[in-house]
Amino acid sequence: MYENRNVYILHLSDLHIGKKDGGVLDPRHMRILSDLIDDVVSQLEIMESDDSSFIIAVSGDIIDGGDYNKNRDAVMQFFSDLRDKLSDCNINRVAIFIAPGNHDRDETAIYTNDTWDSQKGVYSPFVDMTSKIQTLFDNNITVAETYGVSVVDTIGGKICFLVMDTTHIASDDVHAKDSSVHKNYGRYFVGQEQLLTLRNQYQTLCHKCKKENKPIGLTIAITHLPLDWLTPMDEEICTKYFLSNSQLDVDVLMCGHIHQATATNYFKHDHSLLTLTTGVGKTDIQYSLYVVNMFNNSIDVIMRKALDGGFTYDYHVYADKKKPKDEKLRYPLKIEDSGVLVYIDVNTPTPIESRSQFVDQELIVTQLPKVAQSLSAFAAKVVKVQEHYAIGHAENNFAGYLMEICSCAVEWLSDCFSDDSLKGAYFKRHNWQDGSDTYHVQAWAPREERAIGEQAVMEYGGLIKVATETRRPAIYSANRRHIVLSPIWDDFMTLVPDFAGNVRDITVPRDGKSVKLKNRPILTFGLSIKNGFAQRDTRGLYLLAHLGLDKVIEMLLDDFIVQSGKSINELL
Repeated sequence: MYENRNVYILHLSDLHIGKKDGGVLDPRHMRILSDLIDDVVSQLEIMESDDSSFIIAVSGDIIDGGDYNKNRDAVMQFFSDLRDKLSDCNINRVAIFIAPGNHDRDETAIYTNDTWDSQKGVYSPFVDMTSKIQTLFDNNITVAETYGVSVVDTIGGKICFLVMDTTHIASDDVHAKDSSVHKNYGRYFVGQEQLLTLRNQYQTLCHKCKKENKPIGLTIAITHLPLDWLTPMDEEICTKYFLSNSQLDVDVLMCGHIHQATATNYFKHDHSLLTLTTGVGKTDIQYSLYVVNMFNNSIDVIMRKALDGGFTYDYHVYADKKKPKDEKLRYPLKIEDSGVLVYIDVNTPTPIESRSQFVDQELIVTQLPKVAQSLSAFAAKVVKVQEHYAIGHAENNFAGYLMEICSCAVEWLSDCFSDDSLKGAYFKRHNWQDGSDTYHVQAWAPREERAIGEQAVMEYGGLIKVATETRRPAIYSANRRHIVLSPIWDDFMTLVPDFAGNVRDITVPRDGKSVKLKNRPILTFGLSIKNGFAQRDTRGLYLLAHLGLDKVIEMLLDDFIVQSGKSINELL
């Protein structure tokens, strides 16, 4: 079972620290790398990143030209600055994984083309430097080779990281696939020894995690080279290993080398592989930030590039060259034999924070029809009793009508969730009459859930503000950063019915003056869940929001107002 929490992955590649300008360290390049760190922090500050799991994946070419003697200190300074800036923005769960690139070879070592063992020596300075970087981030990861497998227990579930060395060049009698691309294109190899070692390490860790009843939820491979830069034989073998559930079972491949940000999703009938490349490079300065949510089966891809002394979103991967509405790409993490059909947007106040729940066949066949049926039955039940409340002394009956909606919601929407997890439905009302910008609970069900009725008077803000500004239901699990107080529920939804006169500017008396509060809802509606199966129950909230629970509540209140001939002010 996965937690509905984001895991943030910073993907760096081809830093080429030590890039020369006239024989000395290029100050412009180092300044841009410093700006890159600041931009990473600024992106995290607008996301729900506090106290989150944060992972750094570096896919090779940290250093330029393998010159460790002159550039080691600059490399360590960059990663030290990155660590310090991340600490300043409350990122406190950091792991870092580094794959070697072709520039990470020791330029003073003798290069040979022959056997695997003969090439290991050229990376000893890289292994030593990587160990020091791990120490900077207080990681208990021992670096003894240029490849290996580790599991990180993140806030969203277990992620396996598979670091692979792809930078050994095959002998000259293995011809490049297309020499016009690059003289070494299609000449790199991984080797059977490395693949078998990685497979054995991976399967050992898988067995251990299953024994602990905490299976690996996602496997990410980090390489310097995209797979098509390998020899034809090694590309075929690696692809088979990655796509096989019984071999390496890789879901996402992060790589570099080509100095360009790309995203390619490859899948066959029972497995998918999302390949993501990025790269600072020597001219184009790019990096990527990924937001992984295993609960939602989603990964958001945010690409950034240097421009005019700062950084901006990189849209070049879009075929139509248009700016996407939420400034990122979104992919499913896994496409298996059930297939991924659609995704459901989950409301957040800013596009960059937006989330999606990818909907697989199981959800379509089992949960979605039940939620749709429950929503329809709920609306029909309320409509049936509506006339009884609306005709006659409607202003006296409105409170009872609100209670009826809450009672019907608990009765008919409970099937959207696991047993006994829907703890209540409630309306909150604005307290404009007393001069405050606050809300109190107006009606709730079931009545015995005293925790609902006794909720403290709350200031305008949080989910009420999110739902008001976006005019869509807001769910806590997708908007944690906007909630100041610790909630008493596992998850909850707030919506603002957009019926006549509900959302408007309000003038309240304060300190002998009239103060205008803009765009305030008079009534809000909410559902709360607790002690259930987190994944199914949160999905129930997502589906209710997707299927238009807010429109149903809006219709039920609008119809009452029309039938009663009263305004919302008169009814309250």
